[in-house]
Amino acid sequence: MLSSNLVLPRPIDDPALHQGRVRSIPHVNGQFAAYIFIPVVLHGSTKRFVDNLVTESMALQPGLHDIRTQDRSQLHVSLSRLLLLSASQRDDLKMTLRAIALAFQCFRASFSSFSVLTNDEKTRHFLAMDVGAGHNEFQDLVIALRPGLRAIHQKDFYTEPKFHASFAWTLALDVSNSEEVNSCTSTPPSYLEDLRSTFQERHATTLQTTMTFDVKEIAARIGKDVYRWPLVEASNALF
Repeated sequence: MLSSNLVLPRPIDDPALHQGRVRSIPHVNGQFAAYIFIPVVLHGSTKRFVDNLVTESMALQPGLHDIRTQDRSQLHVSLSRLLLLSASQRDDLKMTLRAIALAFQCFRASFSSFSVLTNDEKTRHFLAMDVGAGHNEFQDLVIALRPGLRAIHQKDFYTEPKFHASFAWTLALDVSNSEEVNSCTSTPPSYLEDLRSTFQERHATTLQTTMTFDVKEIAARIGKDVYRWPLVEASNALF
């Protein structure tokens, strides 16, 4: 029998430590949660714009939270669902992403509108900015990812994805019934739609002119680690 000192402790899922969030998938030793994304680096006017959006959101609805828990200079656009990987699958995924990075050029993208979204588990709602310019390039990346994901028995991304960067979130709690305050609802509360409409009216022009960003790398978070692969610079592309 192994010494108790060598047994890894099981993570404690305490929603009070995570703003009410709960683990959607039980922890399994040797299994790594992962997702693939494009970093959206915020600086200057883009960072000020998102800072103002988050501040305004939380002032109008105190139940909202800033999604940038660690790095406030970055958002992200997802290219995959949540993935659950074994140790060998981690290496296979990294090889796939390295190959994709070598096959795609850098490009410029921008955001065009606001939306309200709900996660697959129906546990959280999000305020987000939708990708406008660059949508086709994001779609091409998702298509290129499919064979590699299927090879490691992972689900494809959505058939008609809505590429976006979330900036605020709230728990999906149905508070209309006081006896079931912890029940989840897949329908976003009306105040989120009101916020979306308010932001679209107040900030749509600024969003479309300010929130442009360069897509220079593809990235993956696997467990606690983040890996990045640079895309091909246009000047280095082969013709």
